[in-house]
Amino acid sequence: MALEQAMNISKDEIALYDRQIRLWGLEAQERMRSSNILIVHMSAVSDEVSKNIALAGVGSITVLDDSIVLPEHLSVHCYLQDDDVSRPIAQAMASYLKALNPRVSIIPDVEPIEEKPDTYFANFDVIVAADIDIDIMIDLNNKCRDFGKAFYGTQSFGLFGYVFADLNEYTYSIEREKANVATKPGPETSTRSIVSVNVKRDGTQVKEVVTKIEKYKPLDVVLKHPIDLSVHLKPRQLLKVSPVLPTFYAMRGLKKALFENNLTREHIQEVCTNCARALGLPAGIITPSYVSNVKLGFNTELSAVASVLGGVLGQNILNYLARREQPIQNIAIFDGSSFTAPIYCI
Repeated sequence: MALEQAMNISKDEIALYDRQIRLWGLEAQERMRSSNILIVHMSAVSDEVSKNIALAGVGSITVLDDSIVLPEHLSVHCYLQDDDVSRPIAQAMASYLKALNPRVSIIPDVEPIEEKPDTYFANFDVIVAADIDIDIMIDLNNKCRDFGKAFYGTQSFGLFGYVFADLNEYTYSIEREKANVATKPGPETSTRSIVSVNVKRDGTQVKEVVTKIEKYKPLDVVLKHPIDLSVHLKPRQLLKVSPVLPTFYAMRGLKKALFENNLTREHIQEVCTNCARALGLPAGIITPSYVSNVKLGFNTELSAVASVLGGVLGQNILNYLARREQPIQNIAIFDGSSFTAPIYCI
């Protein structure tokens, strides 16, 4: 591999990131290297995301969080130590992330997100909001759309969690063996179209590079206009839809009940069942055992769940920057009670 092809990537960086350069190529690694990522609020999931993208060699990670490290944070944030108590959490996490990969610029920002001007968010390529108020998340998503930036929202609660993606209009390429039936440009699904197909030879193999475009919906549209899954799925398939999906729609009501100290099993059952019906799902998927698990862990983060969600989200951010592989369209669910992680287009 000639160093001239490496653009601005040094010989040491080529050696350090050799595995992913072989997977994605130098051009993709250069895009990662020049990218600026914003993490809004440090949670167990965003800890994992930050670690994964730092080790992959992104350009910069800005940690935006105005909270202070409390003793209870030590059991959630795997990098924090006793000495970090009373420090700004953004500064504490920045220190540990910098130690993971000194080549990545880590920038702590302790100003409240509400005080940031809209133009602040134009400086980033990808913005991740972790476990923040749903209305703030919607507002942030809309700002990302205004500036053409990728947005991810995530939250974990007990055994469950989700990753929501709004990449606006995202163009990417997939390289694969050429099939016997020619791939033609045009619509592939309701959200995805094939833009172009280029055939190339790789030794004895004939491959095709398929360029696609995905179109996304913002979070506020998704929440205001639930998709009727009964139109798209058979009755047997509806029964297999994860109950975490209607819980995602119920999140505003559940958090309000938690704030008002009224998060009872009966309330969870009612709100989640109503959201399931709005999605065209049978009410029976919201079982008493599921409701009990939500009640037990709603305000709790588990490191094992965060590790899975953080891995999924971190990898999708890298795929987005590399413009390779199929992105999340548009919500990935993790259900720790059944060890499943389906993706739904909603």
